[in-house]
This record gives sequence, C-alpha cells and structure tokens, in this order.
Amino acid sequence: MAVLPVEDLNTEYFIFTSSLGEANQFAVANGIYPTVLVTVTVSGSITYNGVQYGNGSAFSFSLGYQQVIQLQSPTDITGTRVVATAPVAVFSGNKCFTGINTACDVLLEQMHPVRNWGTFFPVFPLATHTNDIIDVMAANPDTIVIVVTSQQSTQYHLQPGSHERLTLDRAALVQSSEPVMISYLFQYQKNGQYDPFVTSVPPVPNTRKYYKFVTQSFYDNVLLVVSQAASPSEFYLDHQPLSSFPLNHMEINGFRAWEASLGKIDGQHEIYHSSSPFTIYVYGLGTYISYGYSMGQETTYPGPSITGPTEEPERLTSPTEEPERLTNPTEEPETLTNPTEEPERSTSPTEEPERSTSPTEEPERLTSPTEEPERLTSPTEEPERSTSPTEEPERSTSPTEEPERLTSPTEEPERSTSPTEEPESPQELHCFSDGAEFHLPLRLVAEAKLNVSDVHLQDPQCLGLQEGNTIIINIPFNRCGSNVHIKDGKTVYTNTIYGTVPGTSIHRIEVPVKCEMDMNETLGLSFHPKVTDVVSQSHYNVSMRFYQTDEFTDLITTFPHEVDLHGSLHLQLKVESDDTNLQILVEQCKASPSLEEREKGYSIIQHG
Repeated sequence: MAVLPVEDLNTEYFIFTSSLGEANQFAVANGIYPTVLVTVTVSGSITYNGVQYGNGSAFSFSLGYQQVIQLQSPTDITGTRVVATAPVAVFSGNKCFTGINTACDVLLEQMHPVRNWGTFFPVFPLATHTNDIIDVMAANPDTIVIVVTSQQSTQYHLQPGSHERLTLDRAALVQSSEPVMISYLFQYQKNGQYDPFVTSVPPVPNTRKYYKFVTQSFYDNVLLVVSQAASPSEFYLDHQPLSSFPLNHMEINGFRAWEASLGKIDGQHEIYHSSSPFTIYVYGLGTYISYGYSMGQETTYPGPSITGPTEEPERLTSPTEEPERLTNPTEEPETLTNPTEEPERSTSPTEEPERSTSPTEEPERLTSPTEEPERLTSPTEEPERSTSPTEEPERSTSPTEEPERLTSPTEEPERSTSPTEEPESPQELHCFSDGAEFHLPLRLVAEAKLNVSDVHLQDPQCLGLQEGNTIIINIPFNRCGSNVHIKDGKTVYTNTIYGTVPGTSIHRIEVPVKCEMDMNETLGLSFHPKVTDVVSQSHYNVSMRFYQTDEFTDLITTFPHEVDLHGSLHLQLKVESDDTNLQILVEQCKASPSLEEREKGYSIIQHG
C-alpha cells in the first residue's frame, strides 16, 4: 500500500472489499480538522451502535481531530459510499481473506477519492498471473464501461456504487463514459510460496515521468512499468537502462508493460524517462508474505533532478523538457515560433508515432489500435510549423527541410532530414546527488566531423560512451575537471563538455553544464528500521541512523528500540555524495514522543 499525501485526500469515497473471507472492513481517519461529519451509505450490511443498516440505508457520525473509526461486516460491502464535510483518509480491506489456496490473510489498501478517478486504464497481469481479479466501480449514473482484450470487447452498464468483478487472464484496456475506480486483487498462490495483496490501477492520461520507490530485502522484488514508450532502454532505473534488468514484456494497442526482476534488494530507488509519462507497480513476494502498491494516480509528487532549458538558455540543454507542450499537436505552431527553440524536431516527418498517442490526449484516441499519428505527420501542417521568424522564406516551401539548427554552430544549414532516418535523442542534463549525466546526440558529433572518442570533459581522460544515437557523458562532481562554488544558498558544480579535433586544441563542440544543489534540508526520523532519505529536485541525499555505541558499527535495525534510563543512543548523519569537502551542520535536534509540533520536546542541540 502506498499512503497518499494530504493534498490527494477529498470528501467522497467508495469502498472495495473482496467477497471471500471474513470481516470485510474499512476505516475513516480525520487527520487535521477539528471536527468532520461523515455519512456512510451502505452496500451490503453494517452494524453501527447496535443498529443494523442494509442496502441503501445511511448513518452518520462525527470524527474529532486525529480520530479514526473502523467498521467491519461479515458481508461484501463493496460499493459502500463515504461522504465527509472535510477531506478524510479512507482505508479498506479484509481481516481474513480466503482466496485461491489462501488460508486467512489481511488485505489493506488506501482508497482514492472519486475526484482522482479516471476513464481510461491499461491493465496488465502481475507476475504473469491468469486468475487475478480486477473490480471496476462507478460513482455516476448510467456509466458505460468497455473492457477490451486481444480476444474480445465487452460492455457493462453501471450505476453509482455498482461494480463489475472480472478475472484478469491477459492484458486489457478499460474505458468508461464517466470516472471509475479499478482495484486489483493479486491472489494466485503457487504451493504456498506467497500471499495475496490488493492495490489500485492508475488511470491515464498521466504526466508523471519520474518516481522514487522503496523495496525490502526479505522479498523477491519486482517492478512493472506501463507506458507508450517504444523501448525499455529509454527508462533509467537507478541510473541504469531498464533493459539491463531481466524483463518480461506485454503489450496491447500501443501500451507496453515491462516487468523487471530486482531480486532481494533493500532501499530507495529512482526511475525516470526523459519524455514519455508512465505508471509503475512495485511488489514483493516471500514465503507466506507479500506486498504491492502502484504509483501514478497521485497529483502531488517530486520532480526529477533535471536542468531545464529555461535555466541556461545558452547551453545545449533539452528542448523537450516541457513534454506537455510538444505532445499536444494543437500547441506546436505556437511553441515552435520561439527562435530559441530547436526547429529541427518540428520539421521532421519521422517523429516517433508514440508521441501522437501520448496519454495526455483524449482517451478515445488511445483505444484505437489502428489510429495513425496523422496530426503530427500531415504535410499540410508543415508550412505552419516552418514560419519561425529566423527562417529564410525560400526554405519554408519544403516540408522536409530544416530551416535552421540553433544548437550547433558547425551544422550545415541546407541539410535535410531523410524520412527514413531514426529519430534522435535530445540534449539532456540529469543532476543527481553523486554526479550528473549528459546526453549528446550522435548527429552533432558526426556533423562536426568528430568521433565518439573525441568527446570529453575538461579532463581529456573522462570520455563519453555511445548508446544508440546518443553519447552518454557521466560527470562526477569530485574529478574530471569539475569545479564547485557556493552561490545563493546552493552548491554549484560546473564542467564543460568538449568535442576536440584530435592532436589539436580546436574545440568544435563546447557545452558548459551546471548542477545547482540546495544546501538546506529538514529531516525527521520516527524510529523506523529503514534509513530515511530526503531527496528533492537537485538536493542532497542525507541519511540518519542509530547505533548502540560511539564506534558506529552496531546499527540498530529493530524497532521499537528500548533504552534504559540514563542510557545513550548514537546518531549518525551522512550526506551521500562524492564531494568529500561537504560537512553537515546540525542546527536543531530534539527528542519527543512523536514528530508532531505540539508534542513537548527535549532539545539536544539548539542553534547549532
């Protein structure tokens, strides 16, 4: 289960529970408001304060500040509606689920409010299962739901609180006329090897291209990526191409899923794509245990450590770092009239078709397997795209010509793009806690009459590596000519990428790069057994750990941890970076029963 931030809570929910087992249950929590009035409209049967309420009947109660109520029922209460006068959190599940080969297991998931539901869902089986369950629930009258698989298309007609429970034996697309919620029940067990779990299916469209997630070492961990991207090599998982991991591939109508086996690995991970939005599922299996959660339905989340083109306009940074503008065909003429952007991408008729079927478009366009990206490739649109104020008039008559290339002083202005050329990757700079990574198109190097081995950092020994149509340059912060200075409360790392003519000092390519890292962070730890990492865009990773002695060799991993009166704990703070000159100054440190501001605290360090 992934816990939702406060910003994603709201006032209307519907409950999902399985029909198998005992003690179907849900809970409603008020976290921040003085008083919240909650009304429950029952589907099934619920007893509250000694009174039994059946289908369609309702009861109400009040929740004070940080109060929670939990309700159980021996019947399936899927479709029960919860309405509150202020945003609340709602959790649902089963105390004792008895599915396929399952004895008695707990299921738990946090419900998404109706406001965050969707109308289009690509659904892929986890772990190549053929007996998992998806439950499609409606909130509005006369909701039409169409489920498409490789073998058939089925239509359902739903009313508020009604639902369809379907067996998922292959990939499917679910489209609805009104927003719906889809719950995924992972229940198939082989010879008692692992247990079930429940999660939600994120809808599309979705604009998220970066995720941080956590795995645990006592599970066999798996990551499932769902996207319209063409290849797994376009994704980077912990700075490595996703294609370097063992993968299982599935596909339906332009949507692809790659299931990567991560093994028994512990800690925090990052995955990103430079332009294509995607959703993920993270799950782990062990002996009689399991966990699983999805990400992509959240509306509040951090962004990746990527330097945008508006920060350093003179550099060869990516012109595609605002993908929402480029994936909408109706906005491209306005976007491409800016003379500081790269017109080459707008004039090539060979742009990747996936970009015309991005999840940011209307759902109807996504469900058609035969639809072509005519809006991006139609030659009748090209004259409008070639009206940049920097173009020469005679060049605007050919839809295949490149009016100007603003990214390289050595490019040939009359060079045209062949319709059979493979699309190239844009220039991109990714800043991380321990270094940076720059993507340079191979085309620029070839047009400068250079080789891959001629591309290097300020230290000529630090070379780039070719990957497809791109040269990858890894930029460590503590060597290869990188410089560091402090400016406006940030640590700034700089270096320069050169394309040098062999045996000379002539640079035909020169790309200054810069990463800015915030120096101030606020950390909190509530005695959990995991390392708490706080990472935001262009921020440092700082870890906190407790040890038994001042030798800092016996890490405390079991919580809650008891300490005798007048005993001691030893706290270690560490910044994860190759920059050995960094120092941590602890300005405030206090002990309190919880992390709430209202709790009385005992200061250990004040004002440094």
